[in-house]
Amino acid sequence: MFKRSAESHAGASAKKAKRTCKYQEKWTTEFEFVTKSSKGEEYMYCCVCNVDFSVASGGRNDVTRHVQRTSQIGNAATVKEATKIDTMIRPATISSIRLKKRRLCLVLS
Repeated sequence: MFKRSAESHAGASAKKAKRTCKYQEKWTTEFEFVTKSSKGEEYMYCCVCNVDFSVASGGRNDVTRHVQRTSQIGNAATVKEATKIDTMIRPATISSIRLKKRRLCLVLS
């Protein structure tokens, strides 16, 4: 029967250090809705889904997979359809502010 030497057995059982992917700034320009996560360098934050997801195992592929998820697609459609709040609020003009001040002075006097 074949016996391994202690030296070859130790080399076979030693694990290689696992390489992990980290956040890259260029992904935020390619995918506008993701930013750096507060969880660390191995995560990204999706503004559409309001979720942090890991990019440690696949890097850019993890971002691509997140984009293709059904829930992310639905959330992105909702964001596009939503009315922005600044379109609902009418900016105050100087003349309207002056008019309000005059009315206030009349009421107080």
